[in-house]
Amino acid sequence: HFEQASAFALPEPDKSFDLVYTFAALEQMQDGFPKALSELRRVARRYVLLHEPFRDCNDPLGCLYLWSRNYFRLSAGALPRYGLRPVATWYSLPMKPTFAYGFVLCELM
Repeated sequence: HFEQASAFALPEPDKSFDLVYTFAALEQMQDGFPKALSELRRVARRYVLLHEPFRDCNDPLGCLYLWSRNYFRLSAGALPRYGLRPVATWYSLPMKPTFAYGFVLCELM
């Protein structure tokens, strides 16, 4: 079953999924990621796994690159602000020459 929907208004009931996963999706929503995180949290029962270019996983040059392009600026440390508590992080992943991605597994708060 495949369904297409907006990350800002997911057509699923609350707590529909054991795990909700993003793969380089929030990075495309710099202005709307708080609403998308709210929707991800709403449809998750317990966990949200985010694969995004978090500020925490980038060196100063990667952070400067993201900042200069007004691109994704979210820190994993800021996720509790959105009701997500990081429980595990993986930052040693293959990366682009310009910036890095990391995995952050969060529990709902």
